[in-house]
Amino acid sequence: MTQGEITKMLEKSYAKINVYLKIVGFKDGYHLINSRFVIVKELYDLMWFEKSAGLEFEIVGDFDCPKEQNTIYKAYKALIKHQPKKEIADFVKNNKAVVYKNIPSFAGLGGGSSNAATFLLMINKALNLNLSKEELNEIGLEVGADVPFFLSGFKSATVSGIGE
Repeated sequence: MTQGEITKMLEKSYAKINVYLKIVGFKDGYHLINSRFVIVKELYDLMWFEKSAGLEFEIVGDFDCPKEQNTIYKAYKALIKHQPKKEIADFVKNNKAVVYKNIPSFAGLGGGSSNAATFLLMINKALNLNLSKEELNEIGLEVGADVPFFLSGFKSATVSGIGE
């Protein structure tokens, strides 16, 4: 993609609700669940890339955490771990991720996981990485249990375990 096409990329990062949630156990510090996730098309954050100064990866938005704890940053680190390509590091130095937040933080709506998934899909497309759904899911799972749900494109899904 050209820089012009990259800066015109604008994606919606949707919220999700749990139609039902049953806690069935506890393992390794996580609740084990059975649940039904459903995308909420009426509630979403907007995400795009903008040219940056080229010094370091910038994430711009109304976030309630330091950059190192941001799920977009975690998605970037997981991507670099799986695909240690210079073009990815160069891309994030030269293009900041901008997020217009609508999904409330810490409301159980999956905003952070959705942002991480949207970032992975956008960078996969922008750089023509051609990562498969399986590869993206593996990377996303390192960020959060419900990131693969947002990567799937499903409108709803029954989930178990820790939500993966």
